[in-house]
Amino acid sequence: MTAEAAFSAWSVDRLVRQLAALSFNCNCTARCSVHQNAGAARFIDKNTIETSAGLRISADKIIICTGGESRLLLIPRLRADRHPRRCMGPDFGPAIHDRRRAGATGVQVASIFNAFGSRVQLFEAGPRILATEDADISAAAAIALRQSGIAVHESFGTIEAFAKTPAGVRMVFTKNGARLDAEASLAVVAVGWVADTKRLNVAAEPTPPTEGS
Repeated sequence: MTAEAAFSAWSVDRLVRQLAALSFNCNCTARCSVHQNAGAARFIDKNTIETSAGLRISADKIIICTGGESRLLLIPRLRADRHPRRCMGPDFGPAIHDRRRAGATGVQVASIFNAFGSRVQLFEAGPRILATEDADISAAAAIALRQSGIAVHESFGTIEAFAKTPAGVRMVFTKNGARLDAEASLAVVAVGWVADTKRLNVAAEPTPPTEGS
């Protein structure tokens, strides 16, 4: 068993034990139960779900933690790699230039790469990084990042394409009608996560799924 699989199994087992404990302490009018390894779930109607293992459960309120998947950018030559550990290997070393949308996750991971000696450039399409935070916090964070050696590019323009180079990748973008580019060993794009609802039959469920950030 890999470390990732072991951690996942431990997390599921811990969650099941916590839910089982809660079921003995809650004031349920109906019998509480915990079903492990019940399979993928989908809505039959707004109060009923059915799993791929054949289990059917009805309730007044149903909350499903679907997990998520990365948003995809429709940009030519952008290859989506869902295994971040491949970006951490010794082959990249301090030569990494990191390019991302500068939300909270982007800034956080850029700071980590920078702390390990990578040369980092941070690209934000909007007027400031950390757009969901207070403007003063955003400004202070940009100053601190620049002082730490990260090149912060706000309102950088629009990405047109990525192209492979002998040393890594080139990002081609336009700003104010001018076509520009930036090269790096690696391009990392943090665009957020969306709920994985493809198999849920959400048309039968009245409340829209909540997206990740």
